[in-house]
Amino acid sequence: MKKIRYFFLILIVIFACSSPKSLVKKGKYDTLIKKSVKKLRVNPDDEKYLDLLKQAYPLANQEDQDKVKYLKQSGQPDRWGGIFNAYTKLKTRQDLVRSLSPGVLNEIGFSYIDFDQEIITAKQNAAEYYYAHAKMLLERGTKYDAQSAYHEFKQVESYYYDYKDTGELMQRALELGTTHVLYKMINKTGVPFPPNFKDELEKMSLQSLNQDFLNFDVKALAGWNYDYLINLNINMIEVSPEIVEKTNFTHSKEIEDGWQYVLDDNGNVMKDSLGNDIKVTVYKTITCYVTEVHLKKTCNVTGSIDFIEDYTDQLIETSPMTAGTLFEYVFATAAGEIDACPPEVIELIRRDPLPFPRSDIMILETIDKMKIVIKDIIRKKRRLFK
Repeated sequence: MKKIRYFFLILIVIFACSSPKSLVKKGKYDTLIKKSVKKLRVNPDDEKYLDLLKQAYPLANQEDQDKVKYLKQSGQPDRWGGIFNAYTKLKTRQDLVRSLSPGVLNEIGFSYIDFDQEIITAKQNAAEYYYAHAKMLLERGTKYDAQSAYHEFKQVESYYYDYKDTGELMQRALELGTTHVLYKMINKTGVPFPPNFKDELEKMSLQSLNQDFLNFDVKALAGWNYDYLINLNINMIEVSPEIVEKTNFTHSKEIEDGWQYVLDDNGNVMKDSLGNDIKVTVYKTITCYVTEVHLKKTCNVTGSIDFIEDYTDQLIETSPMTAGTLFEYVFATAAGEIDACPPEVIELIRRDPLPFPRSDIMILETIDKMKIVIKDIIRKKRRLFK
């Protein structure tokens, strides 16, 4: 009961917080305008939402007009983006309210203003500013500035898709601002890698880990300078011997084995109260000798992953890496009466024996697991590449 009361209390609080009057007090004018327009489209005579729209619409417009005035007076070259956004909001809000019936528009004192020229001017000036500023950043030649330039070129593109040579400059900014990381494998086992081990492991793709301004390569590209190295150190590749463990069990069980008459002391068949011959069930014990065979073989690869800054050859961080494959199989052989065994043992007896997997197959399976482990470690350490 307390939970139900608590639930309704939450609903009351939520309703109060989103009530029209509270939206006015909190300055959430656009939320209230959208809500009022929706209501007034259904019922143009709704006095409550007519009054609320009268309050919220001029207040929202005043906010954006004040912002435009301030930005124009500031004289800052980067002001045009903010001016464009403010005029766009004014136009979008006006178009929304303008969709109401003429009667509602008269009631709220609606007056149409043409913002198109102001929007066009602000858009042109914003594109011009961001283009020039992004070019200046790009010319500085640092990764950080190139990344900033890329984002500003994207802003230009949001205004005009084909503005001057923005596409080419954006590509240059992306190339200059991208951190390149090379993944390498190092054999520290002291013996040659098994056949195909290195080739299979280098088939791993790290493209899914790429982000804006961060690129991973598994093989070095000719003439490319890398910012960071990821060295996978293989310290041990171990395939265990084929282990066969046998355990012997004996299972016994009593089962029915027909019946026999009950005889009295004189050797005569005894009768029950109805005169019928008395019979009893005869039991016998059956036995099964079981050998449970447990097959086991493992493959384990252990190592570490070093994250290195290539320019300084400085080790930033090291993470341990391990992966393994386990082959384990159990079956059983039997001599005697199988029915003497419990169901789980009978299931083992009915299993066919399996051969041990080849060592090279187990190594390949372990490589597949290694790829998952390696990618997960790199994913978690992407923060290292600045």
